[in-house]
Amino acid sequence: SVSTPDLSAPAIQIAPLLKRAFMMIEDGEFNRADELLETVLNNDPENARAYLGKLMCNLKVRSDEKMVTKFTFAVSKNPNYRKACRFADEELKKQLDDYPYRYACYLKESDNYVEAMEAFQKLADYKDSEKQAEDCMEQEQARIYDMALQKMKDEDYVGALTVFNGLGDFRDSVAKVGECKELENQSIYDKAIHQMKIGDYRAAADLFKRIWEYRDSGDKAKECFEHIERLKEEADEAHNQKIYDRGVLQMNAGEYDVAYSTFNQIRSFKDASAQATKCKERFDRKKRNKEIGEVVKGGIILSIPVV
Repeated sequence: SVSTPDLSAPAIQIAPLLKRAFMMIEDGEFNRADELLETVLNNDPENARAYLGKLMCNLKVRSDEKMVTKFTFAVSKNPNYRKACRFADEELKKQLDDYPYRYACYLKESDNYVEAMEAFQKLADYKDSEKQAEDCMEQEQARIYDMALQKMKDEDYVGALTVFNGLGDFRDSVAKVGECKELENQSIYDKAIHQMKIGDYRAAADLFKRIWEYRDSGDKAKECFEHIERLKEEADEAHNQKIYDRGVLQMNAGEYDVAYSTFNQIRSFKDASAQATKCKERFDRKKRNKEIGEVVKGGIILSIPVV
């Protein structure tokens, strides 16, 4: 550790201590530098440069240039910064007062326009802060505008529309909102037409319903519904016909009870009801004849052929 100088020593010894401390700061030896700066302040409690050095140690920055990149609004509340400003001479006071402005400029140069704008706004009428804040806002809007244009190129029209809406009357954003709506509607319309062509009428109808008022989308949606109903009827027809054919096969095979159940599933289809009645009649007759044909003779059951 650094020994504390004799308080009776000439004040001029503070200068080399300060110089040595800032050299340590340049080398990143922040703890050792901070000890030296404490020694300086023990001898000269109002030494502004010592407080500046301690602030640099707090932030772990090695130079004035690096200091600018770390000077957030919170740093301006740091006790070492406030004491440095309090005891600074005119030249150092100017340097210290300029840190927040230079930090805002750094943010702007880093394309961090929102934070830069906020930093400039906090500086109020310092230098050209008001103009810089306005410029940052315009730069941020331009960045967002370009992002929206890219979304349009990527055919993300809904995303682009949302972004343009947020820009209000910046440039031609209002016109771009209308353009995006048109492009999105046309995109949906084209997809719906494609779905119709490949026979996916349900998907096509859902798409046309989203843009009902666009072009002839309403009529196209109705057309899709008609196709869907027709296909349903055709599917039901094919399904019922399959059941009907199975019933005929069962009836021809003499499986009247099974055929009866089969025809009963589709009683409203063709003459299925009549076929079901016929199967029941044949099944009942067969059962009755079988009962009559069973004759008990000599304790043995003989089966008489059923006509």
